[in-house]
Amino acid sequence: MSRSLLGCGAGTGLSFEQRRVWFANEFEPGWAYHVPFAWRLTGDLDVAALRVAVDDVVHRHEVLRSVFPVADGTPRQVVRPARPVFSTERQWHPDLLKGFVRQRFDLSVDVPVRVRLYTRTADFLLVFVFHHIAVDGWSLGPLTRDLSRAYAARKAGGRPDWPPLALQYRDYALSQQELADQGEHMAFWSTTLRDLPEELPLPTDRRRPQSASPEGGEIRFDVSAEQLKTMQTVARQGRASVFMIAQAVTAATMTRLGAGTDIPIGTPVTGRLDPALDDVIGFFANTVLLRTDTSGDPTFAELLARVRAADFDAFEHQEVPFDHLVEMVAPPRVAGRHPLFQIMLTVDEVHPVELSFDGVTDQFEAVALGASPFDLALRLAQNDSGMTGELDYSPDLFDRATADMIAGTWIRMLRAVVTEPDQRISEVDILAEEQQKWLLRNGIGPETTVGDEVVPDLFEAQVARTPDAPALVDGAQQLTYLELNDRANRLARWLVDRGAGPGELVAIALPRSAAYVVAILAVLKAGAAYLPLDSEWPAERIRLLLDEAQPVLVLRGDEETPGASGANLADSDRISPLRPHDAAYVIYTSGSTGRPKGVVVEHRSVVSYLSWTSREYEGMHGTSLVHSPFSFDLAVTPLFTPLVVGGCVHLTDLLDPSGHLEDVLRRFPTTLLDATPSHVELLDELPAGCSPSAELLLGGEQLVAEQLTTWRQRHPNTVVYNVYGPTEATVSAAEFRIEPSTELSPGPVPIGRPMGNVRLYVLDGRLSLVPPGVPGELYVAGAGVARGYLNRPELTSARFVADPFGPPGSRMYATGDRVRWRADGNLLFLGRFDDQVKVRGHRIEPGEVAAALMSHAAVTRAAVVADNGRLVAYVVCSSPVDRSELRTHVSRTLPEYMLPAAFVLLDQMPLTSNGKLDRQALPAVEYHSEKPARQAQTDTERVLAGLFAEVLEVPEVGVDDNFFTLGGHSMLAVRIVGRIRATLGNEVPLRAIFEAPTVASLADRLNSSGDDDPVTTLLPLRTVPDAKTALFIVHPAAGLSWCYSTLTPYVPDGMAVYGLQAPGLADAAYYPGDLDQMAAGYVRTIRAVQPSGPYRLAGWSFGGVLAHAIATQLQQAAEQVDFLALLDGYPSSGVITRRADEVDRAFEGALGGMLHLVDRAAVARVFDHNCLLVDRHTPDVYQGDVLFVRATKDSADTPPVASWVPFVQGETIVHEVSCAHDDLLSPAAVASYGPVVAHALGNWGSA
Repeated sequence: MSRSLLGCGAGTGLSFEQRRVWFANEFEPGWAYHVPFAWRLTGDLDVAALRVAVDDVVHRHEVLRSVFPVADGTPRQVVRPARPVFSTERQWHPDLLKGFVRQRFDLSVDVPVRVRLYTRTADFLLVFVFHHIAVDGWSLGPLTRDLSRAYAARKAGGRPDWPPLALQYRDYALSQQELADQGEHMAFWSTTLRDLPEELPLPTDRRRPQSASPEGGEIRFDVSAEQLKTMQTVARQGRASVFMIAQAVTAATMTRLGAGTDIPIGTPVTGRLDPALDDVIGFFANTVLLRTDTSGDPTFAELLARVRAADFDAFEHQEVPFDHLVEMVAPPRVAGRHPLFQIMLTVDEVHPVELSFDGVTDQFEAVALGASPFDLALRLAQNDSGMTGELDYSPDLFDRATADMIAGTWIRMLRAVVTEPDQRISEVDILAEEQQKWLLRNGIGPETTVGDEVVPDLFEAQVARTPDAPALVDGAQQLTYLELNDRANRLARWLVDRGAGPGELVAIALPRSAAYVVAILAVLKAGAAYLPLDSEWPAERIRLLLDEAQPVLVLRGDEETPGASGANLADSDRISPLRPHDAAYVIYTSGSTGRPKGVVVEHRSVVSYLSWTSREYEGMHGTSLVHSPFSFDLAVTPLFTPLVVGGCVHLTDLLDPSGHLEDVLRRFPTTLLDATPSHVELLDELPAGCSPSAELLLGGEQLVAEQLTTWRQRHPNTVVYNVYGPTEATVSAAEFRIEPSTELSPGPVPIGRPMGNVRLYVLDGRLSLVPPGVPGELYVAGAGVARGYLNRPELTSARFVADPFGPPGSRMYATGDRVRWRADGNLLFLGRFDDQVKVRGHRIEPGEVAAALMSHAAVTRAAVVADNGRLVAYVVCSSPVDRSELRTHVSRTLPEYMLPAAFVLLDQMPLTSNGKLDRQALPAVEYHSEKPARQAQTDTERVLAGLFAEVLEVPEVGVDDNFFTLGGHSMLAVRIVGRIRATLGNEVPLRAIFEAPTVASLADRLNSSGDDDPVTTLLPLRTVPDAKTALFIVHPAAGLSWCYSTLTPYVPDGMAVYGLQAPGLADAAYYPGDLDQMAAGYVRTIRAVQPSGPYRLAGWSFGGVLAHAIATQLQQAAEQVDFLALLDGYPSSGVITRRADEVDRAFEGALGGMLHLVDRAAVARVFDHNCLLVDRHTPDVYQGDVLFVRATKDSADTPPVASWVPFVQGETIVHEVSCAHDDLLSPAAVASYGPVVAHALGNWGSA
């Protein structure tokens, strides 16, 4: 190219390289792109000549006297007349140099070079500071040549006699606009950079800040001449270069440090492809991205071959400006993160960069800039004595100790692989000896002495110490240690008589209550292991667990034990002796294959754990508030620990406290609470006494410091523990103690150090220790390791493996958790190696939820992910399926906390190139209603709609949108209650959100003064001012009518809806003698609301039979009944059978999964009595037509519709629905027949 062809003039555009640096400088101003050069000068220096020589060089190279203003939104480079850039400084201090090299350039007005001569005692220091926009590393050659020639001329009294430059830098910038078509090059890079990692997971010490600091740090090291020679030998053998050796070592090091197997590394190339540019100062260097594949655990020789092949291809296409690659890939831009790669590698051969000043000796000196535009930059320079190395790092991300660890690991990797290139990179011992000692020492918790006791021994010893002290409080019920022990002993003997003992399981299926605690202690005393079940689980799930566990007994009620002794049991009283290695309990956790797995925990593990908790947590000696289900091992610590140290256990439900709570808290102030981080903000919505005065234990999910800020300010004297541990490690294995005076850094809180008798290891895939600061999988060893999974030997052997660091025969548990050791000796949780997630403290395998979805006939593929604390299901179906139908389907087998908050229907599942699920390509979930939103009409509705949207984190909520359909759950319901209290001043009971889950229904409730009793006989499902008619819906056998909330939206506007509920739920003495007596009571209730007809009635199952009886009695009283709907109810017991394993299903259908809002025993009593009454009932004849809705999926087990013929004097209009009887009130089923009901209600009796 020639200058005449390229032209010149002011206002030239920037080169591609300059654009990149200019943008980076604007994006994050600082000194990261300053380029300092310095020489120590000794001798007779002519300062005046040097000053003019510097001016000569600046005048010769236009780029050094250019500024870069913005014109019309575009940066330009404008050449200005030369101005002095040279200054002198007679004072000397290293801080003066630091300030000079960091002094920022305003590129719009400042030329990109400054020069200063420091006069020191014995020498001079000449410092050039350039901005990278004007120079690169290769500019040092022309700079030293031109400055030496100019100095010699000026010292001799003349001018420098140098040939004019053929080109100036701006000519190069103009030439780029005429580059040939780069289509072939871009095609190569498009293929090469496909699926490039967005960011390397480097072993950083903290998260990337939103605003990056310009500071940088450096670690220096040396590679000996002998090692360099070995590198060169290995390079020759592999037909590679020293650079490729360094690159392969870097990639292998990063892989071993947890960065993965796809390692992009940047490296600079000169970019001076035209010899005419060799004498020009300027920024010509381009950056080439080298992608290194370390997958498959290659040998170093194999890895070097991969690097060689990839590098040759990349350098063949180095002409493409790096900015073009960035534009093509278009990665998300993040402040402080270099796009496409975060590691820069430079390997130089050091050539003398001497100044030739007559009478002056010079020595080039490196200047520490203290800045790095990359996360890591490794600079290697070959010299006669080997290589010097410098690892520049970002202090925003790395502590110096971590950077030093990375450099040390690189050196150990280099030594190992060049000595033995045929060893696999995973086989290299990258740990220094002192690191290994530190890891093993730091991973061992305090040793506590544990004898041969079993759990009952500990409790009974405390009973002997404090027999009359309060041990258990459950609402109005209070038991002393002696009373609790007596009841547990009596039940234990009853259990032994029925086969319970060591080696056996006893399942407990009770509501959380004092009886449940008695049952747990009794099972342990009998020698069996207890299997806690949650009464709110779907019946199908309970049945699944019972089928697998095969317990010898299932405790469902408060068993009577007349005549049994209350004395402690000895081994002679048991079927066989109870030993420490016998199982204490089995707790089921979610299973990735769709099948839950039962963790078997032995007495010795529980006793060891209690030896630590009883000593560590002072609050256990006071009152421990227990709110978690006993099926969740979060309840183990606050239940057992107080009972072995003399404390008191207070049972309550944080999400719906009973009326006794305030009184109990006054008598028994909470000193310790064990909860999940999700509970913290809810504590402010609860009575103040729920917050503990001594210790708050938080576990079950990741804790971030911001969650604690407000609560700790309000409770400044309480110690907070972040506790960690899987069920397989007996509740907890590590803890991080947060003293009241401790200030937490923003972000995740560490999980701390090992607890007593626990060993923790952070290992790689070969079960080798990883260095401090490096991510690895956490393994737990020690006394707390569980026996394994119940009846799952293959799974047990896969997760419970031999401990290579412990005593012979010891085992460790592979948690699947990704963690790293911090420099202060605390562990930090980083995430999971698999798909397991935590939702509100519950451990969930998405695979189990997906398996439940796949069991639906129409679902062909399903994937489940976590989204901001909620589960989202992505589903591909072979035929149209309603989202509500999917929710109903999975709710039959999954507990409430495992139900997806949203279902996203896809035409096909996005896959990666290797056929795996592409999670990044899954569409963002939108929590929305199935129907168009109806806007708020009143001030109350508008406020509630805004609060719903705020808490649910959705843009808008319609007044008919269901809180739970939009992703709500019980804890968010507590937040809604608190926000309503704060905003509107209304005290709303939690159950109101479940009874009135829409803005419209909740607004009606707030605006009315009606009864808020959940078991009131007349339940207002929809109130309408001045309504002239209403639909009365009669409860099923369980006695509750909440289940009809799904049908209410289909009732025509203007018609009120009331649910009739069994008086026996509130009055234990209510036992009507027959169904007609019961119907007569409901007639009086109905006529109190609507004194005269026409009446409209409906009922499901048992409720249909009862609605028919009410209708006939109204007709006998000369009242008009113009609508009667029987929803799969028959004039005999039919589907209403009293089998123990069906009670929970009946409750679930009636209560919508919120059993804790009512007395379960009362529901069971009502259910039993209603089944008895319907068996004895003979209906009267109804005069009129009947709408009959029939569930067809299990119709073979029910009587025919014709069984109503003798009792209906009119037409029976049948509408069939493809669902099971128990699912007839599910949203999907109601959507099928709701319009039929609506049409009938609108037309019936109108003729």
